[in-house]
Amino acid sequence: TEGIWRCEVVAQWNMIVGQIVFITSAGVLVDWPPDDECHIFGYALQPIAAGETEVIAVKVHWMDTGIWWWWFWFWEYGQPKF
Repeated sequence: TEGIWRCEVVAQWNMIVGQIVFITSAGVLVDWPPDDECHIFGYALQPIAAGETEVIAVKVHWMDTGIWWWWFWFWEYGQPKF
């Protein structure tokens, strides 16, 4: 299932490229987890306007969900400087 897929995603707020896409226990792809039963599904490769449901490209299974917090580190602090 690794790869880029065209998926229907529900956006409550504006989604940007690179934003995490979550999957609910009902199998719905959303921009923000509505409850503790959601899991990271992938990330958006196309933007979506707030309140829209669109079919977009999603990079699926992009990293181990056991280290999901790692992605937020780079979101907040940027790429490491070597």
